[in-house]
Parts: sequence; structure tokens; C-alpha cells
Amino acid sequence: IKENKNISGIIGNRWIPKSNKVIGTEMPKDIEYASGLELYQKFGFKGDTLRLYKTEVLKKFLFPKIEGEKFIYENVVFDIIDSKYKMLINRDKLYYCDYLEDGYTVNAKKLKKENPIGYAYALNSGVKYSLTIRRKIKWTVLYIEWCKKNKIENAYNNFCNPLLYIIMYIPATIYIIGKEVKRNAKDNKKIKK
Repeated sequence: IKENKNISGIIGNRWIPKSNKVIGTEMPKDIEYASGLELYQKFGFKGDTLRLYKTEVLKKFLFPKIEGEKFIYENVVFDIIDSKYKMLINRDKLYYCDYLEDGYTVNAKKLKKENPIGYAYALNSGVKYSLTIRRKIKWTVLYIEWCKKNKIENAYNNFCNPLLYIIMYIPATIYIIGKEVKRNAKDNKKIKK
């Protein structure tokens, strides 16, 4: 892959050491090259991946720095790379890992809350690089909901697809109100008990 300028690196499964099982689904057997976006959205892959990138590719796509925030989701960079390159699919057992009790997965909600602009940026990236309109709509609703909830300024101006934002603003607002009504009804039931 070193000489192939269309390949950004290698992608493969992560494995659990104790059980020797894959985290998620195994890599598709009938393809040799795909982007991460294609793996998840086109080929139905689920789970965590090992990603090994060529140094020169990673140097082209740096993580943005957001003042006052310390974390940003990796999809912000992965999505850009995936939109420009494919990866060699590896089916060997190269990466064994365990989840930490206080790690990234467990602390996802806390990380979002402490880094609201970074999370909005990741949602926006999800819209921009989604391969289907259905996913673009889903990520747009999540983006609008997140920005309203966290009072993020210039949400519309910073969004990658202004027309989609306008089209989805009212449905997203109805969705947000519906969630709030449902949450309040649930809380009222708990109080009555």
C-alpha cells in the first residue's frame, strides 16, 4: 500500500483478549478495499476498528482546535480522510483491547457535555460525509437538537448544508418538544409513585 496514493492505510477489527472474539461484526469477506464510511454505511459493519494511517495522510488532516475544549471525536478527521481515500481491509488479529472502566466509551456523555462545540462539529461532520440522505437527516436532527440544548451560537451559519438545516428545523423542533413531553410524563409518573 506504500506506493498506492489512493490508500490511506489499513483498517481491521479489534479483538477481546479473554474471549478471542471480535468487537462487533467481522470485516466483510468479499472486499479488499473500502473507506471507513463505506464499511459502516454501505457494508453494514458494526463495532470498533483498528485504523493504521500513513503518516503523510494524517499530517494533511489535523484535528481542529477549539478554544476552551479538550476533546473532539475522531470521526471529524476520519470522515474527511474516508471521503478522499480507501483503506486496505485486514482480517488478521492485530489488535487486542479491553475497555477501561473509566474510559472513553463510559464517559461519552460527560465528554459531550464538557466539549459541546466539538460534539456539534462531529455531528456536522456526520451530516457532511454521510452516504445516504436518511443518515444526513438523522445527523441534522441531532445537530439541531444539540445546538439548541447547549445554546450554541451560529449553529445555522456553521452547518455544512444550509438548505437541509432549514428543511429539518421544524421537524427537529417537534422531535425535541416530543422528547421533552415524554420525559416530563415519565418524571411525573415517578413522582406519583
